[in-house]
Amino acid sequence: MATQSEQMAQATGGNLNFVLMAAFTASIFISASLLFAVQPMFTKMALPFLGGAPNVWNTAMVFFQAMLLGGYIYAHILSKYLSLPLQLAVHIGVLAFGLIFLPIAISPDATPAMESPALWLIGLFAASLGAPFFALSAQAPLLQRWFSYTSHPHAHDPYFMYAASNLGSLLVLCAYPLVIEPSIGLTAQSASWMYGYIILIAFIAGAGLVAIFNSDGQAKAKEIEDPEQAEEISWKRRLQWVSIAFVPSSLMLGVTSHLSANVAAAPFIWVGPLALYLLTFVFAFAKKPAIRPQFIEWIFPIAVILGLIYISLHVKQFALAVGATLLIFFVITQHCHNKLAALRPSVSRLTEFYLAMSLGGVLGGAFTALAAPVLFNDVYEYPMMIIASVLTGAGALTFRSQLPRIAIAVFIGIGPILLAAWIFNLIDLGDKIALPMLNVVILGIGFLLYRMRNEKLVFASGLSGFAVALSLAFAVFNASGTKEVLFKERSFFGVIRVVELTKDYGTFNTFIHGDTTHNMQLREEDVRREPLAYYSRGGPFGQTIDALRENRERKLNVALIGLGAGAMACYAEDGEEWTFYEIDPTVVDMARNDRLFRYVNDCQPNSPIKIGDARLQIATEKDASFDAIFVDAFSSDSIPAHLITREALALYRQKLISGGVIFFHTSNRVVDVTSVAAAIAHDAGLSARGIFYSPTEDDEFSPLRSPTNAVLVGEETVLAALLEGREGWGRVEPHRYIDAWTDDYSHIIGAIAAESDGGPKILND
Repeated sequence: MATQSEQMAQATGGNLNFVLMAAFTASIFISASLLFAVQPMFTKMALPFLGGAPNVWNTAMVFFQAMLLGGYIYAHILSKYLSLPLQLAVHIGVLAFGLIFLPIAISPDATPAMESPALWLIGLFAASLGAPFFALSAQAPLLQRWFSYTSHPHAHDPYFMYAASNLGSLLVLCAYPLVIEPSIGLTAQSASWMYGYIILIAFIAGAGLVAIFNSDGQAKAKEIEDPEQAEEISWKRRLQWVSIAFVPSSLMLGVTSHLSANVAAAPFIWVGPLALYLLTFVFAFAKKPAIRPQFIEWIFPIAVILGLIYISLHVKQFALAVGATLLIFFVITQHCHNKLAALRPSVSRLTEFYLAMSLGGVLGGAFTALAAPVLFNDVYEYPMMIIASVLTGAGALTFRSQLPRIAIAVFIGIGPILLAAWIFNLIDLGDKIALPMLNVVILGIGFLLYRMRNEKLVFASGLSGFAVALSLAFAVFNASGTKEVLFKERSFFGVIRVVELTKDYGTFNTFIHGDTTHNMQLREEDVRREPLAYYSRGGPFGQTIDALRENRERKLNVALIGLGAGAMACYAEDGEEWTFYEIDPTVVDMARNDRLFRYVNDCQPNSPIKIGDARLQIATEKDASFDAIFVDAFSSDSIPAHLITREALALYRQKLISGGVIFFHTSNRVVDVTSVAAAIAHDAGLSARGIFYSPTEDDEFSPLRSPTNAVLVGEETVLAALLEGREGWGRVEPHRYIDAWTDDYSHIIGAIAAESDGGPKILND
């Protein structure tokens, strides 16, 4: 029976253990929350400087991952060479230095370098955010290492804190788009983050002092005496850590890029893949995984096969597209992180393990965000990483001995599918019959490949052939009539293609950005000046130009945000001034290439095309210059939110003459842009007239006209005069979910919910 003194000692020890756990857990939680709250916050601040491009987030992630690597190196050196009191003193100093850069903000005078936007962006992040982010990046490994020096019962295995850290990160990432972004503007977010950072310094100091006074004096000696603590790590194992971490990091940015390009460059899209990425770490490093690794191993090859099929299908339905993409990503990433967790070392190598894992993350992110856009003219890294995930943790690969089976696997993956596609196209079964038959063949080949799953190299080789076959086969049926891909190029702003098609009504070129068709042009000389797709003469663009000419006694001066293929140039008349603003130099080159499109060179060869973010460029123009400003800037089907805010509208009005109007092209598959445009108009005391145009003209151009949504903003008397007698236009009543967006506040989730709930109402007089 324990004596009273022993009972008191046990109680004291229990209290100390509780204090230790509380101090370290709170410090890690606050640190993780700050680390991952600042990522979407600051990236959203930076978006307007590069036209709201989806790749802004991917480039930002490379910076964040590089800072994490730097933090882990710093933590490794600090814990290896300094005593615990010195570590605490140095780290508090580093945290205090970060205070100089708070509150976080970007100078409005910052000017993007359009020749190398990714490098400019990384420099901007480093100058504005680098010091405090670096200090936070060291917290997880450093605090876990400090904890391992204490007498706490779990000090020998602090990896559970890594799961806790990722859980805190996950919570704040989910809260950002759902709670923080809709409720608090960026300025208030930055101030709140600064206060949180100050509070964190106090918590870190407290946790460090508790660790010093409760440290196990024999900790260093134990690491030397205990063979497990002094575990030897081979370079092969270190390389495995790096290579396994590389794949999910690269895949995460590939998934984010795919979703951002087709919805919006916005925090709720960014944090989805990142949150799942962190959740897989939580599951992988938890003492009791929530998902059995055996189940992941069983479903993983199925996810890989379905992932490759899904990429080729180009699904347009929003919920299915997002849900399927994220589910497949989750399974593949969980598989990789389970492999990583199984290879983790003893606590003496903790900081080294995190260092290698971080290095793999940086290299994977840099490959997708920086190298891939230069190396590839399409998003090939996405399927490449899906296939590469098969080889994670595979051990030694014996290529030579497996060569015959590899060759057979490649043939099975590519041969039958291409043969079936060729036969179905040759006998002209029609897409309604041929596509289901082709899908049966694809699923059959997928089943055959699944049976190879235990031979990693053979399975990966078969999947490579499978991916190539899927891309070529679906190209035939998704764009029947394709003669030639005339142009394909990738830049910081996305992938653009020009495809030549031949139909019964003629040969025409089509401009495709990402997955979205933006414009077309017939090639015959007598019809090639006819604007098509969204820009047809009977549609909102043509009607607005006609109305302006009927109500103006002088020649028009027009600003157009977004060049595209240049169809609007053919509305210009002699003596008028038309200025185009385009952020992507690749698009400008495309529009001026006679082999691709001739709108600009035929109709307005001397009109200025100003390259850069439209708001920054228009701000330099003379006030009261334009009769109309057309806002038609899209990256694939996403929305550059900074072009449709209260401040953007104020700038446009400043550049308009009295009686001028702003035209917003609001066609979108997912987001209710019409309500957003109307909301900022009403917020400014202006009227908004909208139209949901469906082509009804029955002539030679009918198949090449597109349904178009648009909003015209201006004074009520001006709009009434311009649109008098024009059918389809009416007052716009924004959806109840939509408030006026500002540079400080925008809510993409609300706009998506509004679109799914029916969108705005057009009230015809």
